[in-house]
Amino acid sequence: MKQSIVALVFAIIVIGATPLRAQQQPVPAGVSSQPSSEAIAKAKLDGTIAATNAGGWFGRSVVIGALTGLIGTGVTYAVAANSSPELPPEKQLQISKESAEYRVIFEKAYADKVRGKRKSTALTGGLVGTAAFVVLLISSSGS
Repeated sequence: MKQSIVALVFAIIVIGATPLRAQQQPVPAGVSSQPSSEAIAKAKLDGTIAATNAGGWFGRSVVIGALTGLIGTGVTYAVAANSSPELPPEKQLQISKESAEYRVIFEKAYADKVRGKRKSTALTGGLVGTAAFVVLLISSSGS
C-alpha cells in the first residue's frame, strides 16, 4: 500500500512538472540570460527621464502643513516616501515591445524617481504651509 502511494505521488510530481519544463526556453549558445550593463543603464535612464510628474503632492502638502504644522508635514513626507507610483498606461504601451528585463528595470527606475519627487515636493509644500501658518498666527496676535 505504501509503495503504491509513493508511486502515485511520484507520478503526480512528474506529470505536474512536465508543463513547466516545456515552458522553459533554452538560452542559445553565446547569448547571456542576464541583460548587459548598457541595457540596464539605458532602462534606468529611460525610466528616470519618463518620471516627469509628482502628481499634486505640493498643493496637498501646503494645505496639510498650514493646518497641522510640522507634524502633518512629517506624516505627508512619510506617506510620500512609502507611496507606490504606478506606470501610466501610455508609458506601459511605450515599453511594451522591450524585453521583460528592460521593463522591470524601467518601472523600478520610474517608481524610484517619482517617489523621490513626491518626497521632495511633500516636504517643500509642508514647510511652505507651516511657514504660512506661523506668519498668519504671528500677524493675527500682533493686532
